[in-house]
Amino acid sequence: MFIAIPKVQGTLECEKHRTISIMSQKTKNLLRVVLERIRNKIRPQVSKEQIGFKEKWTRKSLFVLRNLAEKTLEVSQGLYICFADYEKVFDKLKHEDLIKKPERLEINGKDLKIIKNLYLNQKIAVKIGEKFNW
Repeated sequence: MFIAIPKVQGTLECEKHRTISIMSQKTKNLLRVVLERIRNKIRPQVSKEQIGFKEKWTRKSLFVLRNLAEKTLEVSQGLYICFADYEKVFDKLKHEDLIKKPERLEINGKDLKIIKNLYLNQKIAVKIGEKFNW
């Protein structure tokens, strides 16, 4: 279930909402167990530049980015930064392709089955105000 929380009161535009996902505590615990079991196989696949993985946090990343920007100004060099538009990334994501990566990493069959059951063929509801849209 997804709940849209407006960033701007009274708006109907999707971009002006923050969406949170609601799942049961049992599902969250199951996902933590699966993540811990597959972490060592996933870790080498994540580049050190990716923020949010490998115990990297936003605060540290912003600190590094600010220092980098200051240094490039000091030496009169350009700085090029790329940010991903997650709305476009996830809207175009093919979940069937997403499952192929863990298969190539030889994730344990039980863990792979749990991941597939949790994410493939799911139905969602979006709560807007007091109504759920299925």
